[in-house]
Amino acid sequence: MPALLRHHEPMSRKNHYIVVVLLFAVYLINGLIAIPRLSITSDEGDHLLYGIRVLQLHPEKVRPFEDASTMPISALNALPRAVEQVTASEKLVKTDGGVSDIFSGRYITLLVCLLVGLFIHKWSKELAGENAALFSLFLFVFCPNLNANNYLLTTDSYSALLTLLTGYYFYRFLQHSGWKDFILFSAFIGISQATKQSLILLFFFFGVLSLVILIKRGSLFSRFRINLGRLLALTGIVLLMINIAFLFNGTGRPLDAYHFSSNFFIRMKAWPLISHLPMPLPVPFLEGFDQVKYMLSLGSGHEETSARSYLFGSYFTGKGVWYYYPCVILFKTPLSIWVSLCLLGVQMIRKKIKDTNGTGYPLLLAFFFVAMVMLLNTSQHSIRHLLMIYPLIYVSLGSLAASSFRGKKYYFGVIVLYSISTFYYYFPNLVSYTNELLWNKTNVYKTIASSNIDYGQCSLFAEEYLRRNPGVQWAPLQPAAGKFIIGINNYLDLRGSGEYAWLRNFKPEQQVDHCYLFFNVTEEALKAKGLK
Repeated sequence: MPALLRHHEPMSRKNHYIVVVLLFAVYLINGLIAIPRLSITSDEGDHLLYGIRVLQLHPEKVRPFEDASTMPISALNALPRAVEQVTASEKLVKTDGGVSDIFSGRYITLLVCLLVGLFIHKWSKELAGENAALFSLFLFVFCPNLNANNYLLTTDSYSALLTLLTGYYFYRFLQHSGWKDFILFSAFIGISQATKQSLILLFFFFGVLSLVILIKRGSLFSRFRINLGRLLALTGIVLLMINIAFLFNGTGRPLDAYHFSSNFFIRMKAWPLISHLPMPLPVPFLEGFDQVKYMLSLGSGHEETSARSYLFGSYFTGKGVWYYYPCVILFKTPLSIWVSLCLLGVQMIRKKIKDTNGTGYPLLLAFFFVAMVMLLNTSQHSIRHLLMIYPLIYVSLGSLAASSFRGKKYYFGVIVLYSISTFYYYFPNLVSYTNELLWNKTNVYKTIASSNIDYGQCSLFAEEYLRRNPGVQWAPLQPAAGKFIIGINNYLDLRGSGEYAWLRNFKPEQQVDHCYLFFNVTEEALKAKGLK
């Protein structure tokens, strides 16, 4: 592959598309292998249940905490169950608690997220050519964080897709100023609001960016009527997309008819100017936002929201610490990406990048999300809340393949080999991925934990390990001698239950499948610790 990326040796179009097809084939094969091997994660059941209710034309938020962050996009994942239900010769009854439906729904995420790779390739190609597009696509196919979530039934991968689509069509609109691209941008930013609540930040980013561009071009007032027309079109399309997604459920209800929990919406409800006005938004859309705001105000460690946050051996409740996300990104982003970002920065400073503004724009959007999530998300600390940054980064990094620098051939050779090897070192348990800054994988638990390592995806791995090692057991609640494994989150007691307190007197000897810790506790060791 390095030879294919030489700036002066572009491959034929036929060979280019052969490589594209092969990369997508690798992506799909990886997904087909991984999906049945990953156990059900913490949130997948909630997303599936809400998706089923949407297909049944009932998008109401009936379970305040469980439904808070669920979105209509999950109806896509419920389609396999719906097809089974419709085509069954008799009434379909399942007794597995929805497990088979979750596994079936995961394949929808895998297929839909092919679009992430397609648009990474498309955008990168428009910025810097075919070699750039191949490199960007390669980074997507072997991205541990994106693929970890592409194998699951959650909304996180969809948030990455919709952020990418919205960003791409805004870029296209800036390049061509056509109504087609503007309408697509408006539609996708509207659909994004039915995907994940954090994507409401897109309005702030594109609003400020549009204002800056209009001022810079001197067209803020000179083209006022056109600008106003676009704003009205954007508003109408966004409202239409949101209402369609939520089936127009309760649209028109005034704020004073709601029962809000968060201070933000309670204060808004008290505004006399708007409290009696009919809202052009569906009830479950606003109720979901209210509940998420309320959960964020409770912070981490609250029994209704999440376990305690954990970093560098310290526990955090409530608001947590501002540097949590930078540290998570630092340790869970492959070192090849960090090196490439540094090189890209140097190339941009040296004016070696063909379209500096176009290359920098996706990075700006990615940095914006990092900054805003650092400030606003105070209770659930996981890389999956920032999944949307990676497609944007890969689009920008593609420009390296179209620039010239010393040792370029060797650089791409190392990147390719490193990316493949580190990906398959963790595969299929990519949720637990950490880079080589955490070199001793047994001691990863001393740095980060929670859903960055164990999202519930490892149970099947543990069962297989115990079958292969009959002398090993699950760690007991009371002191005992023997060989044990325990999940990292349980060992760290992130829930604060006090369980397994005795085992925390001992250090693990090794890790098992990156999620579990192995202990060999002897009678002598128990006596030495005063536990016998």
